[in-house]
Amino acid sequence: MMRSDNLFAKTNMGYSADDHSFMVAGNRKETADGSLLRETLMMAEFTVENATDLIFWIEYTGKLFFANKAACQLLGYHKPEFLTMTVFDILNNYSQSQWEDHWTEITRYHTMSYDTSMKTKMKALIPVEVTFDYMNFQGIEYVCIFARDITYRKKADEKFENLHKLLMNVVSSIPGILSVIDCYYNVVYSNWPEFDTGLEIKTILGEKCFRTCKYIKENYNNCVAKVVFETKKPLVGKQVKMRNSRWMELNCFPLFDEQGNLEMVVEYVTDITAYKHAEEVIRESEERWQLALRGNSDGIWDWNVKTNEAFYSARWKEMLGFEDHELDNTFYSYTKLIHPHDIGQVMKAMNDHMKKNISYYSLEHRMMCKDGTYKWILARAQAIWDEEGNVIRMAGSHTDINERKKAEDEVRYLSFHDKLTGLYNRAYFEEELKRLDTERQLPLSIIIGDLNGLKLTNDVFGHHEGDKLLIKIADILRSSCRKSDIISRWGGDEYAIILPKTDEKVSQEICARINAACVEAESELIKPSISLGSATKSIMNQEVSQIIKEAEDRMYQHKLLESQSNHSVIISSLEKTLYERSHETEAHAQRMRKTCHQLGLELGLADKEQDDLSLFCLLHDIGKIAIADSILMKADKLTAEEWETMKKHPEIGYRIAESSKKLSHISEYILHHHERWDGTGYPNGLKGLEIPKLSRMLSIVDAYDVMTHSRIYKKAMRKQDALREINRCSGTQFDPHIAKTFIKMMSR
Repeated sequence: MMRSDNLFAKTNMGYSADDHSFMVAGNRKETADGSLLRETLMMAEFTVENATDLIFWIEYTGKLFFANKAACQLLGYHKPEFLTMTVFDILNNYSQSQWEDHWTEITRYHTMSYDTSMKTKMKALIPVEVTFDYMNFQGIEYVCIFARDITYRKKADEKFENLHKLLMNVVSSIPGILSVIDCYYNVVYSNWPEFDTGLEIKTILGEKCFRTCKYIKENYNNCVAKVVFETKKPLVGKQVKMRNSRWMELNCFPLFDEQGNLEMVVEYVTDITAYKHAEEVIRESEERWQLALRGNSDGIWDWNVKTNEAFYSARWKEMLGFEDHELDNTFYSYTKLIHPHDIGQVMKAMNDHMKKNISYYSLEHRMMCKDGTYKWILARAQAIWDEEGNVIRMAGSHTDINERKKAEDEVRYLSFHDKLTGLYNRAYFEEELKRLDTERQLPLSIIIGDLNGLKLTNDVFGHHEGDKLLIKIADILRSSCRKSDIISRWGGDEYAIILPKTDEKVSQEICARINAACVEAESELIKPSISLGSATKSIMNQEVSQIIKEAEDRMYQHKLLESQSNHSVIISSLEKTLYERSHETEAHAQRMRKTCHQLGLELGLADKEQDDLSLFCLLHDIGKIAIADSILMKADKLTAEEWETMKKHPEIGYRIAESSKKLSHISEYILHHHERWDGTGYPNGLKGLEIPKLSRMLSIVDAYDVMTHSRIYKKAMRKQDALREINRCSGTQFDPHIAKTFIKMMSR
């Protein structure tokens, strides 16, 4: 198991696998003291084996050749296992280079110690204190490691460190200056630098306390710590002025050891500058008081409880709209103006303070102004008692908090209302649903609604018009529901309504009323439309969340069934609005429809293409619905900025067509009907055959119709002149083949 030249072979020392014991053997002679030698060796063996510390013998290579019983028990290995291991297996994060360094140090100094950790068989780490002892027996070098389990010591150290940190945290949180001074008058601890003293910590720590005083006090002859050391009695409440003009109160307490010897003193210092200033304020004259009274924005009152006389400052009266002479100097002048709903709590709070149940009177309540309106004020007061404990006087102030109360009401309103529509928000809806989910409110119905066309409105006209549509639907819901119904904006374009004590039949009637109101509603651009779904809770064991889901599911079913109809209504509404804004646009579209149909026949278009072309002609300018009248109807030449706005109408028209399944197939034609054959058109600068065929056809017909009919900004051209212009622009603006066909067709 071991090398032949190892320590066991050379010293007749070894390990017995039979009885797991360590043996030291030699060529024993039968001497008179032979038995004594054997006993000594046995005792040494027993001591090493049964030592409470872990003991290992290690060769210079780091290989273990002995471990005692304590090592086996703590690390969980059997002794034969240790004989196959090295020092690197038992010491945590221990490397070959560390062993070599340690070996060099041990052979030089014969011993070394440090704290580390050992690895158990189960991979746990145990903190230990290890000592390496160098040994040279009969020329063979090895190391004996003594390891002591320091788990409890580490825990104790950690506990002590935590307690120390806790103590330091407590000390640092004390709102004052704490110093500890030993019996030699040395300052051993101080948190002084936390305060404005002009001293650094290095100036104080280690300095004699009575020497430190001269740096900070105006009168430093009597050091309070020195006085306490000399008298062995606490010194409390000593007020001193610092060199930085701040006032401090010094409190110094002696600390004695178990034998009663004065060991150190603790000095606690608090800043009383504000208190000293308050003393000065108290001593100010009546003239100063009156000056402050006149300049104060608060109203001041002073009530003589015994005579019932009262003083009210000019500001107190002005706050309520009264002139100085309009109120009697009695306490009744105050109480008669208190709001009837507040008078009870005002008098209770005053009585509680006068009976010393509360230390200070402070209350927000309403006061009646001269014009009969009410204003919120914050009333604060302090009473004065005589020696028998009877109230003799009570003085206080009134602060105008009316604007703050309005702001609070606004915040409270906004926390439960949707700012845009004025309806309740989802948070309020959910709170009310919890409150109303009781048997007394059954049957409880829920309506869920989803606004149609909001995205289209936002995309085409902007979010301002989308907001107007949301508000319009909110108004319709209000007018269609009852006062007891709770209407809320549930999400972006979703609404939810709680109908207490309402069965399914009534809830469906309300849905019908809402839909009818949408149909009858007048609108500037998009006609309001909403998909609705309702569900009813009839018995308590139904979950209200399931009722909401049922209402949502029905709403989505209706939305799916009505989607095509709703889109058609919306598009028709847009088309109607566009034509109402300009009769010229409608007539222009109808003329183009007729001319394009003839051109389609000339070019041999299929029936489907003819149908698409016909629809395209009617709606090619649908995007102009989003262009302002000031631009659309302008008689003069458009400015560069106005022209850029006008050029957006193909893109707007494209988005409108894309929103409808019935129109999406002509959206590309609408988008590109202002592209040019040479690639200089808009919006995408397409060139030649990249431009859809129907768009190329319509651009020629559109240009011809515009040239041959009068507009606000120009007169009509003769037919022959218009055809010559088409021919001139063939190959640049227009498809040359289609232009040639068109000219031939129109010349017949």
